[in-house]
Order: sequence, then C-alpha cells, then structure tokens
Amino acid sequence: MLNKIKEYIKEKHANQFRADKITPFYTHPFKVCDIVIEYNGDINLQIAALLHDVLEDTSVTEDELRIYLSISISENMLKKNVDTIMFYVISMTNIFTPKNFPFLNRRERKKLECEYIKLWKDSSLKMLKLADIYSNLSEFDSLSNSFAKTYIEEELLFINALDSVFVNDNYYYNELFIKTKNLAKDIYLKLYGIKYEK
Repeated sequence: MLNKIKEYIKEKHANQFRADKITPFYTHPFKVCDIVIEYNGDINLQIAALLHDVLEDTSVTEDELRIYLSISISENMLKKNVDTIMFYVISMTNIFTPKNFPFLNRRERKKLECEYIKLWKDSSLKMLKLADIYSNLSEFDSLSNSFAKTYIEEELLFINALDSVFVNDNYYYNELFIKTKNLAKDIYLKLYGIKYEK
C-alpha cells in the first residue's frame, strides 16, 4: 500500500525540489513517513505522512484525494480509514497563506497557525506535525542564510505550540517531541550563539 502511495506522490510532486534546488521534493514526505514508522504510527498516519503536502503544494483537491484513496486502499481498509487519513492531511494543510490572508504579514500568519495547532486534540496528528518539523530541521543546512533565522524561530513557535498540548500517556510522541525540540535548540544555538531558553 505504501509503495503505491509513494508512486502517486512522486507523480504529483514531480518537478518540485527541496530548498537546495537539487533534491526531489518527494523525499521529504518519504522521510516524514519513515519517522512516523520509527515512532510507532499506524498505517493511517503513515499514509497521511506521505500525503501531507499534496493539497498544499500540488493541484490535487480534497475531493480528488478522497476519491483516489477510496479506490486505492486495500480491501481490508474501510471508509473510516479514508476519513481518518483525510482528517490528518487536511489538518496538516496550511490555510494561513498570503492568498487566504493577504492583509496579514508572514509573522502574523504564523501566529495564527500556532493558535490553530494549539487546538489539536489528536495525539497522532501532533506526532505527524512533529515528524514534519523534524524532517525539515534535519535539512536545515540547505536553507539560505538570509532565511535561516526566520525559519528556526517559526519552527520553535510550532514546537512550543505542540508543547502546550503535551501528551502525557504517549511515550513515542513525547520521545519525538524531545528529539525535535533539542534539534531545534541546537540549530538556534548555532545561528545565534546563545541557548534558546523558552
């Protein structure tokens, strides 16, 4: 099943690249999926990890994705699986874009996105967001110097938003949270020469 979704992602993210302008974009959702698997995410979350950028960064619509999943998932997966996957993917899709909020600057849009994350109740969704952040941070060196400080500050805002919904009974989530925040703090120290204390 995952291999079939990977081929779909390769097709939909064709001719898109990571920040280094060389690495195919689809390597990012592949890596997010690997992180989800490492931290014990179920098959719904693994599929959502592969698809988490498809609505935001391609021409695929919600209806098209739902139809694709309904046709493509194996017979032992029910409609509720499609609903769960769609919930994760839609939740991960950034709606606080310049197109939707042209009257707000980037900082204001990111603050709104953080407030939205704070409303999340689903621990698996929070894990997916952490996996996405960790994957992005692990490629931090490919960012331009002019954008690096802005980016790490934004990622720390998201991590702190997830901190407000810390999941006490989910060992895997908490382990990934600690790993992700420590990586972000290390990058902050490298950029600013001082420890991040929040």
